[in-house]
Amino acid sequence: MTKFLDNINKIRNKVTLLQYSETFSHIGKRIRIIAGPLAGTEGVLRRVKGNKHVHLDLGNLLTAQINYVPGHMYELVDH
Repeated sequence: MTKFLDNINKIRNKVTLLQYSETFSHIGKRIRIIAGPLAGTEGVLRRVKGNKHVHLDLGNLLTAQINYVPGHMYELVDH
């Protein structure tokens, strides 16, 4: 968890921390980030008010919303 938060801190100007929501956790396409400080992290690509955001759920505690991730920095994951 500490490593995750350290990596989130590196891109803090692009991240919004949200309270985790069980309802919200099942919406969107699963992705894996393949470049940058969060490489190897899996999350969910969701549309919020028409804009694409990547949400990384940390257990049932919080969600890190990355406001912009270029398409070449992630891949779709089949789960």
